[in-house]
Amino acid sequence: MENEKLVQIISAIHTQLAKNPFVYTSEGKLYESVGIWNHPATENEIDQFFESKGWLVPSDFKHFLMIHNGCTMFSHADAGGGTQILSLEQIDLIK
Repeated sequence: MENEKLVQIISAIHTQLAKNPFVYTSEGKLYESVGIWNHPATENEIDQFFESKGWLVPSDFKHFLMIHNGCTMFSHADAGGGTQILSLEQIDLIK
């Protein structure tokens, strides 16, 4: 399904990092990546959150939140960084 692309991509990254956490930087250096996958949010929590904000969001993002409710991918154990998809709680902190 087209509207589930985000979930498919993130699930594939999650599976791959679980098998082999080593990735290359753009400079060609190999490092061990850390992934943090949050616990899911309920459909009710997600709907209430976005309704309270008056926001419309894609269904694949809602589905992702029901699986992970945010994550950090490709973080370096010592240096941090990485790519982050915000949880409902983190989104709520943005003013």
